[in-house]
Amino acid sequence: MGQKVNPYGFRLGITTDWKSRWFEERHYREFVVEDWKIRDYLMKQLEAAAVSRIEASELKEVVITNSIPMSEAAKQCKRIKSLSIAQLMANAIRSIHEETSVSTLFV
Repeated sequence: MGQKVNPYGFRLGITTDWKSRWFEERHYREFVVEDWKIRDYLMKQLEAAAVSRIEASELKEVVITNSIPMSEAAKQCKRIKSLSIAQLMANAIRSIHEETSVSTLFV
């Protein structure tokens, strides 16, 4: 079976142009700051909503990793269980350093 590639990627810069138009060279810093503020606002507004949906659902447990900090609302939810990935990351770093396969960690 051959590898499938989206034909749009072959035409970029030849017969078609990029779909994305968000980049503005002169005002890039202001746009990044604005995006950051919007993201922070939405995350603060939506984090409690997501936790309340988990509590209202029929799920027994939602398991997440501790790769990013949990919100206070998520910490108080009894259905959310956080697992540490510290040992997995340590083993991956060691395997990379020793130039051995990392894939064995996920089998």
